[in-house]
Amino acid sequence: MQIFAIDCDNADSNNAWAVALGCLSFPVLADFWPHGKVCSDYGVLNENGVPDRVLLLIDKEGQIAYLDLDHIDVVPPVEPVLEACQRL
Repeated sequence: MQIFAIDCDNADSNNAWAVALGCLSFPVLADFWPHGKVCSDYGVLNENGVPDRVLLLIDKEGQIAYLDLDHIDVVPPVEPVLEACQRL
């Protein structure tokens, strides 16, 4: 299983954020150019060109096995995604 974060900021911004947190054990990827292409492909880029907070589990075949879409100000619960991980 591979865990990573992705957002539409550039790589330098993502790196600064990860360093400021100081405890990430997974890579942070930039969906910067073309802007939001990956987020758009998964249907999670909102009309303002900004992704909301999304937790995705993608199985070995590349299919979405779990999706939790929340407003950027909402911290989603951890339990459902952990349960989905166990099912995979």
